[in-house]
Order: sequence, then C-alpha cells, then structure tokens
Amino acid sequence: MMPTPVLLTPEKNVFIGPAKFIGDLPSFQYDVALSTPVESVIERLKKHVELPGVLLRQDKIFIGALSRLKIFEWLGRPYGVELFFKKPISNLYASLNVSCEIYPCNLQIGDAVQKSLSRTPEIMYEPIVISFGGDDLRLLDMHVLLLAQSEQLSNANRVIEKQVEIGKVLSSSLELPRVLALILEQMDSIIPYSRAAILLYRNNEMEFTASRGYPEDVNMGEARVMVNNSPIFINVIQSRQSTTVEDASERDDWQHIPGTPPTRSWLGVPLVQDDQVLGMLSISRLVVAAFTPEEVETSAIFAGQAAIALGNARLYERVQGFNLELEARVRERTQELEKAYYKLELLDKNKSDFIKIASHEIKTPMTVVSGFAQMLMQEKSFEPRLRELVKSMADGMSRLGGIVNTMLDVARLDTQEMKLEFKDLNLFALITEITVELSQNMLERKITCSIAHLKNLPTFSGDKEALRKAFYHLIVNAIKYTPDGGLITVSGYMPGIRDGKIIRSAVQITVADNGIGIAPQDQELIFDKFFQTGKVMLHSSGKTKFKGGGSGLGLAVARGIIEAHGGQIWVESPGQDETTCPGSSFHVILPVPELRIKV
Repeated sequence: MMPTPVLLTPEKNVFIGPAKFIGDLPSFQYDVALSTPVESVIERLKKHVELPGVLLRQDKIFIGALSRLKIFEWLGRPYGVELFFKKPISNLYASLNVSCEIYPCNLQIGDAVQKSLSRTPEIMYEPIVISFGGDDLRLLDMHVLLLAQSEQLSNANRVIEKQVEIGKVLSSSLELPRVLALILEQMDSIIPYSRAAILLYRNNEMEFTASRGYPEDVNMGEARVMVNNSPIFINVIQSRQSTTVEDASERDDWQHIPGTPPTRSWLGVPLVQDDQVLGMLSISRLVVAAFTPEEVETSAIFAGQAAIALGNARLYERVQGFNLELEARVRERTQELEKAYYKLELLDKNKSDFIKIASHEIKTPMTVVSGFAQMLMQEKSFEPRLRELVKSMADGMSRLGGIVNTMLDVARLDTQEMKLEFKDLNLFALITEITVELSQNMLERKITCSIAHLKNLPTFSGDKEALRKAFYHLIVNAIKYTPDGGLITVSGYMPGIRDGKIIRSAVQITVADNGIGIAPQDQELIFDKFFQTGKVMLHSSGKTKFKGGGSGLGLAVARGIIEAHGGQIWVESPGQDETTCPGSSFHVILPVPELRIKV
C-alpha cells in the first residue's frame, strides 16, 4: 500500500512566530518505492493537489525526488504515457536524470532561497528536500519558500518603518518625564508586556524611574536594587547584552515585588549610549518562556533608540538646570550691580554737588584775592620785582578762576542745569576770537594756527558762550599736545547727514594738529571727566605748555556742550608717538535744523 502524504504545518513544529528557517514552513512527506507504477503516483498527485512531488526510496533508502511538474510534463510528451504510465517510476526517474540536494531544516530561509536559485535553470524552481534528521525527509515547494522570503522582507520593512516612526516619537520631546512615558508607550506597541519599567543606573544602584502595569498602590518610584546583590542585573550591566529569564519562579535569586502578580518570563535590555550604560529596560510577562528570539532582537534595536532619546533628555535636563542656576546667578549679580550702580550714581551726584559747593566757596575768597591783586598792580610806587610778583599772583588767580568755572560747567552738565540760549552766531568769528585770545600762547611756542573754509559756513544758531568754551578747550588741547613749531588747522564744511528721506544740513568743524597723537585705547576715554594721558605727575605746569598739566575736564566739557546742541564729537588719530608726531583730528558736527532740504 502506498504511504499517505503528510502535511506539516508550523503549528506542529517547536517554532512560534514568523518563519525564519525552512523547517518552519509547510512541507510534505510522500515516500514511494522505485517499483511503484507511475499511474499510482499520478492518481495520488491528482487526489492531493497540494503535493509538490514524491520522495523515491529503494529498500527504505532515499534515492531522489521527482516534482509534480516534471512528472506531468514527461507524461505529456509524445509517447510519454506509453513509455511511463504503466511502468515503475524508476524508469521515469532514470530518464529525467535529476540531481537532488538535501538542505537541513535549520537553514535560514534567505540562505535556502540563495542556494536554490543558484541551481541550473532547468531545476531552479523545483521543490527542495529538507532533512529533519535521520530518515525524516520532506519536500518543500519552491514557491512556498519564495513567498516566505517575501513575507520576511515585508516584515523587515514593517519593522524598519515602525522603528523610524518610534524614533520620531521618541525625539519629539526633551522633557525627561515625557520621554520616559513615551519609551514605555512605544515599547508596548512592538514588544507587548504585562509590566515594564525603566531603571537608571546610578552609584551601583538600579532606580525604578518609570513603570507601567504595576498596581496603583505599589510605589515603584521608591524601589531600588543594588546591582551587586542581583546576578541578573550584573550580567546585563557587564555583558551589555539582553538577558532573558524563562521562568522566574525557578530562580532563588529573583526579587519579587510585593503586591504584584508573580513574574514568569523576564527580559532585561541594557540602555547603552556612547559605550556608557545608562540603565536598562525591565520587561515582564506572566507566562513561562514568552519571549521569542525575534522579540529579543527587536527589543535591542528599540533600546538603542530609547538610549539616545534618554541621553538627550538627561543632557537637556542638565542644561536646563545649568540655565536655571545661571539665571539665578545673573539675577543675583544684577541686583548687586544695581546696588553698586545706585551707589555710583549717588557718589557721582555727591561729587557734582561737592564741585558746585566747593567752586562757589572758592570763588568768594578768589574774587577778593583777585580784586586786591588788580589794585596792587595799579600801585605805581612798587619796584619792578614786586610788581612782577603781583602780576604772577593775578595770573594765577585768573587761571584758578578758569579751572573753577570749568568745574562748575561740568557740574551743570552732569545735573543738566546748564541753560543754553540759542542765537544766531558766526562760527568763523567765534573761532577767530579764540585764536586771537590764544595767539600769545602760540607765539611763545612758535605754533602756527591756520583757519580754513570757515567763512563760507552759514550763520549758526547756538549758545555763543557755551560753544566758545567747547572750541576753546579743543584748541587749547591741540596747543598743549603739539610740540613747539607745530601746526594747528581749524577747518569747516557742510556734510550731508541722511535722516530717512531728508538730508539734514549740518556744519562740521575739525581741529587738527601734528602733535604726539592719541593711543587707540584712549580715544574714547579722553572725553571722560578727569582722564589724562600719560603719567600725571610728569606733566609740566601751564595751560598751554607742551604736555602741560590740567584738570582733565576740558574735553568732557566740550563733549557735553556739543551733545547739548544735538551734535557729535569724536577724535581720529593713528596713535601716540612723541617722535614721529602722527597728530590728532577732533571732529565736531553741529546740526542746522532750519536748513532741511527734501529729497
């Protein structure tokens, strides 16, 4: 009697889950002896259309295999029925002369497809023979094998798409609590679990940072596990590989959490980033041996994504903490600066008040001394030596008066008490008056002063006395820092200043010299009160002597007056050098509002 074909389905095998090996696929066992008539084989193949072919044996020894396709093909040839139908199948097998390879049942599907497609074109799509050990041989339809590989590729694509989707979800937040919740939520979609937790590794402890599936009355946030007391956790940390427990109830070292259903299957997956173990995923199921190799592999891929998201969240948390600490320090420093600034404002105000009071107090006795000096100079009975002493005293009082007036001007500018009376004035005439006043001083030092292009400037509206002081200080400063025999040039022109769609007319006055120049780092500081270049103690005395001493207030007064007129003042100089004397140029721009011209 002919053996009955046996259909082997995946449910009859040990494997559970998607097919990975060819032994997991439906295969058929239909053994016939070489003496079996072909007509009997044809009858069985017609009755069982699922059979891909037959396995041939002689004295129970496997000889080879014939596929359904080849049998019907040769019977359909001319005289095929007469030659083979009533005769033993050994004749047909001999005529076909087909070779047969036997693949082990644990051969992966992809490898089996590659080996099968490398066969000759005549037998490329013939069924393959699978060995399950010993004489247990079965036939696998090549089309079933190709469909299994196609399903594998589809599953792989779905896994990749799912991993990409999970990656996007995990990277959607940097807040650590939200990232922890997303990890547990997304993990459940690819590796279903009864309970799961994220444990972070700190100071040789595993801390339950987030969990799902635990009873509400179990506070996992307080749970800690000493790694040294848990061989399972030690293995996860040291090996950095996923670890499974088939049945936790059989382990003496298993630490059961009170108030929770007993864990049977457990999977621990390390969270590793930049070769550093951040912690692990703890995944539990309530049945024995529940995790498949595919799930273990998938969990490792997921853990890599989770570790990146977790590492980024922890880094963000540290940055946020640093920012909060920095903000607190900035607030603290700001408060300190505000207090210091308030004290400085108070000191500056006290200084200005002191200057005003001291100046007024000094002016009273100074006026008396100056008056008596003038009276003594009128006395004709004084001998020349005494008359010279009185004149020196009067000149000193005059210079002291100038210093006091300058100090008062600074105080008025600081407190915005300087009252300006705008009237039409001629800048050429104003500056000429100043140069005439200083002509004797320049003559003594053989300094030439040239005035250029000032006559063509329009009548300007400003406070004559205030502007006179400003330009007086600028010219005196030029004389003071120009060596004997030098040149000072005061020039003017009208530059256009673009202001929206209006060109606003202005006058520019430049006081240039070929003196020692000003260092770049000092070119803004020289306009500050009491600032002086060089060593003050080495300065010579005298208002217009070379590098002569002074109060350090002249340029501060000049800037205050110019800015009070809505103007600007700055200096340009290549640098300071007493040998080459690169010189300096002080530029003053004063707006002329009444000469606005529309573009």
